Amino acid sequence: LANEEGQRRKQIDELDDLRRQREELMDIEAKQRAEREDLLREREAQTERDAKHNALIENLRRERQGQIDKDAQQKRVIETLESEMEMGTRLLENQTAVMEELEGQLRDVKAREKEVKEEVAALKAEF
Repeated sequence: LANEEGQRRKQIDELDDLRRQREELMDIEAKQRAEREDLLREREAQTERDAKHNALIENLRRERQGQIDKDAQQKRVIETLESEMEMGTRLLENQTAVMEELEGQLRDVKAREKEVKEEVAALKAEF
């Protein structure tokens, strides 16, 4: 009888150990689940940050391309004005008033071109 009682206590102790182990495993699983959820949230947040960053880069690229297009257009304007000035100089040498006006416009355009080049250089330095 004492032997049976000893075996029962041993079985009860083993069951208690198994229950504790099961609880420990459940705790470990819960922690792992929480860690996975944290990692998923971090990944989602990083994905959102990446998307915002990519959108910003795309906007900056579009702005830069717009500035490049404007610069090219201004360069064509400058080239056109220079050509007109040369033709005007050859064809209308005695009309100094017209020539002085064109030279003034050319200086303004070149000053603007310099400003635009400085802005482009500043943008390029940023990126």
